[in-house]
Amino acid sequence: MIFYVLISSFVFSQQLTEVEVGLDGLKLAGKPTTKIEKELHKIANFDSKQSFRLCAKQSKYYLNNFEEHKSWVYIKYLQCLSESNKKSRGFVEAFDKLKTIDKNANWFLTPSAEKRLTQALGAYLLSAMDHYSGRDEKKLLLYLNQIEEHRSWVSDSNYAEALFLVAKHFKKNQKKLSLEYAEKSYAVKSSKEVKEFIAEFTPVDKDEKKQLQLEDEKQKKLLAKLKYYNRTNKWISLSKNVKKWNDLYPVSDHSYLISTYLYRAFYHSFENRSSKPKYFKKVVSYILQNEPAVLHEVLELALKYDKYDVYYELSKASYLKYPQLSSSKKLLFHYAAASTFTANYKDAVKAYKLLYDRFKTSEDFGEISFKYGLSLYRVKNYKLSHKVLAKNLDKEIPDPWRLSSMYWAWRSAEKFNKKTDMQERLMQEYPMTYYGLRARIESNDKSHLSFPQKFEEKASLTLYLNNQGSNQLDSLKALINAGWLSESSDLINDLFKPTSEAEKVVTAKVYSQAEDYFNAIKLVGDILEKKPEYFTQKVLNIAYPKPFFETIDKYSKIHNLDSDLVLSLIKQESSFNPVAESPVGAQGLMQIVRITANEIAQDLRVKGFRFPKPLQDSYTNIRFGTYYMKKLLRANKGHIPLALACYNAGIGNIWRWVRARWELSKKLENHSSLSDDEIWIDELPWMETNYYVKSILRNFLIYKILNNNIYQVNQPVWQSQEYNL
Repeated sequence: MIFYVLISSFVFSQQLTEVEVGLDGLKLAGKPTTKIEKELHKIANFDSKQSFRLCAKQSKYYLNNFEEHKSWVYIKYLQCLSESNKKSRGFVEAFDKLKTIDKNANWFLTPSAEKRLTQALGAYLLSAMDHYSGRDEKKLLLYLNQIEEHRSWVSDSNYAEALFLVAKHFKKNQKKLSLEYAEKSYAVKSSKEVKEFIAEFTPVDKDEKKQLQLEDEKQKKLLAKLKYYNRTNKWISLSKNVKKWNDLYPVSDHSYLISTYLYRAFYHSFENRSSKPKYFKKVVSYILQNEPAVLHEVLELALKYDKYDVYYELSKASYLKYPQLSSSKKLLFHYAAASTFTANYKDAVKAYKLLYDRFKTSEDFGEISFKYGLSLYRVKNYKLSHKVLAKNLDKEIPDPWRLSSMYWAWRSAEKFNKKTDMQERLMQEYPMTYYGLRARIESNDKSHLSFPQKFEEKASLTLYLNNQGSNQLDSLKALINAGWLSESSDLINDLFKPTSEAEKVVTAKVYSQAEDYFNAIKLVGDILEKKPEYFTQKVLNIAYPKPFFETIDKYSKIHNLDSDLVLSLIKQESSFNPVAESPVGAQGLMQIVRITANEIAQDLRVKGFRFPKPLQDSYTNIRFGTYYMKKLLRANKGHIPLALACYNAGIGNIWRWVRARWELSKKLENHSSLSDDEIWIDELPWMETNYYVKSILRNFLIYKILNNNIYQVNQPVWQSQEYNL
């Protein structure tokens, strides 16, 4: 009987509550309503305004007076205290609050809470050590002891940094102890700075040091010669010294610079295209003495610097020298691409045909097939173009080659009135792409775009929650209402584990309620590409939201831009993340880089502008981005796809590419979205820009549907009639 009672108690304690979530997401007030939510909102408000002292003070008040959601407030308290301490001369201790971790470790058992605690606690303790380093040795070691006591909650990176702070503190007076702490830091996490610090304690052999200095002086002298010859156009002397350098230093930190010198020699020899310099043939002759691999590197540099006539001349000369070598595949690719970029389409067909015939088993055969088919389309050999492109569809080839092959196979067939299923396949297999939408537009006589009426909206997700899970769900709702959006996003990641497409759509809706549009768009975007049954208004509203619309609409009207175009660009650039940062440092919603931001700030007479901080404010970012978009549209005579390409790849890069195409410059003056007038998008040298332009045009069409459930398409399809730029 006792055994039965124990088992029953265990089962009862593990009973789960079922919570069903549908396409409308969680039931939320959308604003703070309870006293607790209002207190949480105050903390979030101070944090967003970077009033960290008040944020820490308000958090401390909450911790002393309320029990709900304490783990999140405790983490916020540490975060705000760290930031406040950095900005003040004094230092506010939090030893009383550090004891909370030991007493309430169960607060931080969820992955998101543990991760945030690790970051917040490490930042606070490091800020304390940084404050007391060189001032109070006792306090410095006391905080190191705190880190070691809470080691399970402190990252290796923060622990290593703390040990290194102590090592630097003891460097002057206790070198042995300093070295000991530095070595311990390096053992926890290696870093170049700590390694160099340790090396200072190691005696250096004087003879070895002297030899290294002599070798360094030799390299500097030879490098100075190369710079001199490069600057004074002495190409032959330059080439001889480049050879000498490569013989002496085959592996060198300066190898890229040397290749650049060699390329510049060739680049400058083409500076005046109408009259080739006398030494042009000698420069080419020297470059052609190199092996195909070296030629490939020089051609890569030529392409990088956008000198397309140079690129074509050298790639053709390189190909003619090595036409039969299997290793000349890269040279053939360069020759084919350069021919396309300079509108020498017959040469492009010849080069791509050789690639097509010789490399049928290569991994990049899909790319070869597509570009061969496209070059055939350019020379109006539509039957062969269709044959090559249609054959390309039989194999499992990843995007963009399969999608683009299908689209241009359809366009090729149109040219000689062949009936194919390509248009229908585009609508079914690629419904959420620019080409799929173009196929849908042209499938009806009225040339409009609308939601397919036959699709139904059914999706739900059931959560099975224990007591802890139920508390987490309550926290999630309260935090969203109170504006703790980043924390809410983490909680969603803890609670929602979608597996099916329907569950992913529901989870995306909940992410959008927490204004985490990046994760919402990512989840739904993958589904819409593969499952046309989700091509419905509710689902598209999740994937194509309209946050910040008041500001977007305001500046779109000021600059005579279509607000749907601006929304489309922001969706592609940042998925509506106001603090997004790209690998190259582009900032905010419209991903503006430093040089462009400074130029815009000067144009708009923004005083005291300091990149990048102002651009993390959505209002400023939209103001700057819409102004720049207007500027690009004016420069490109209102041609939207060309302006978008400039936004992504840079106006100088695009214009140099356009000028190399004798037939393209005039065509782009006519605003047309006919297939023959948009083929240039698939010929761009930058795959990212190719995808970028088509993605924004796709976004634009979807936003137009969402406005009225139907979009009457004009010519061109990417420009509404009220915005004739």
